[in-house]
Amino acid sequence: MRVLHVSQTDYLGGAAIAAYRIHKALIDIENINSLMCCDIHHSTSYNERLPSWKYIKIESAVRKKIDHGLKRLMPTEFNTSSINIIPSSWLKKINDHNPDVVHLHRLGGQMLSINQIAKIKAPVVWTLHDYWALNGISHLSQNDAENNTDLYIRAWLQIDQLLERYKKSLFFGKIKAFVVPSSFAKKTLIDKYDINPGSIKVIPIPVPDIDIKAPVFSRSSIRRFTILYSAIAADLDKNKGLDDFIKALQIVNCELADLNIEINVCLVGFDAPDLTFDKLNIDCRGYIEDTDELFEIYKQADICVMPSLNETFG
Repeated sequence: MRVLHVSQTDYLGGAAIAAYRIHKALIDIENINSLMCCDIHHSTSYNERLPSWKYIKIESAVRKKIDHGLKRLMPTEFNTSSINIIPSSWLKKINDHNPDVVHLHRLGGQMLSINQIAKIKAPVVWTLHDYWALNGISHLSQNDAENNTDLYIRAWLQIDQLLERYKKSLFFGKIKAFVVPSSFAKKTLIDKYDINPGSIKVIPIPVPDIDIKAPVFSRSSIRRFTILYSAIAADLDKNKGLDDFIKALQIVNCELADLNIEINVCLVGFDAPDLTFDKLNIDCRGYIEDTDELFEIYKQADICVMPSLNETFG
């Protein structure tokens, strides 16, 4: 079986890393030929990816420029949205490869237009790392926008709803299965989007086979404690819950006044704001590309906090 995974990138962000891990898991299965199809390659070796063409970097840069321009027109309530209306050369490459299954992931940067998704010849399976496949332009739910009376926001909400109906009529019929990482996500697809339960498969994202056990401390021996908050672009995406996490740190900082405990807070994946607490040690690591380094950071943490306003898909 020839499986082709389509993702904007294979390493930038949680969805990309998840797509790459799925690809690597399939490589080890006998009689499955798995390839990655990406605008931006890093993790996959040359023989593991669909060959691009001479001007792919130029085309990709132009598409991303247009994509950023469209996003600048949107209100902040739609900061995690994409309008895939620009066709790319990838459709011909995908169809010429003639895979048995096309496995779609996150299609950022106008990698495929909405109309091109409907023109994929092979059966399509779509692993959802967010809700973009089901919404019009939004990657997440737009509960805030739905209650807003601003006319400009209401106009974009109408665009979102119109494109949602257009997507359903255009390519939902050719998608053989939606794959989600949790039963919560499956329930959301059934309750909110009225997707047939039989077409939804719950498959957790594979993780590397490594020892991630953290040291075990008794209550009486804890003198140093590490809290990890890891999220891509948390300073730009309010859905990552950074504001709530900072409020929680303020409470923790006050509660430590009479306790002999040293707490280290490690922030990973974004450019952190200037945070100062008299009882907390703040360590801002920024975006970390090296997987081994990231594993070590997770292993050293006593608690990993993920206060997402939507369930974390990546």
